[in-house]
Amino acid sequence: MEAVIDFIKRKTKKRSVGIIAKSISCVPAFVLASKRKDIAFIIALGAPYNIEKYWSKEELEEVRKKGYIFYKGFKYGWKYAWEMSNFQNKYVEALKKVTTPTLLLYGEKDEKVSLDEANMLFSTLGSKEKKLEIIKNSDHSFKLDEMNLREVEKAILSFMNEIRKQCSFSA
Repeated sequence: MEAVIDFIKRKTKKRSVGIIAKSISCVPAFVLASKRKDIAFIIALGAPYNIEKYWSKEELEEVRKKGYIFYKGFKYGWKYAWEMSNFQNKYVEALKKVTTPTLLLYGEKDEKVSLDEANMLFSTLGSKEKKLEIIKNSDHSFKLDEMNLREVEKAILSFMNEIRKQCSFSA
């Protein structure tokens, strides 16, 4: 992820870039934002807080036996699953250091990340400019009907408009 950010900055000649991440991919996004000052914003969809429980024992056992696991159409390897399941303390410390404006979006019916967990992440996040939005009738994969898609779009556009003046990017 870091190499991608550096590449985009070089190509666009921008001083900062935004990150949009979903699910477990939010973890490295937040860790990166805790270390770098050139992240303009983060939009995190279904970001977990407790990544130790993100992978169930059954899922970890399956990925250990096969070397990979398919979840909701995505393939995850053993090394990735193991690293994420043992990264909790570093992740929580990173969340506290994030000062980047952040939008957290969660599905009301998220089966992986509870709304209590979403609130814990929101509370831990160090950013003073943070917003938590719950999308009704949506799940962790954000399988959205047209009405819910409009809600996601509205939340993102509202957030982008709020932070536009503070960031050195063009929307």
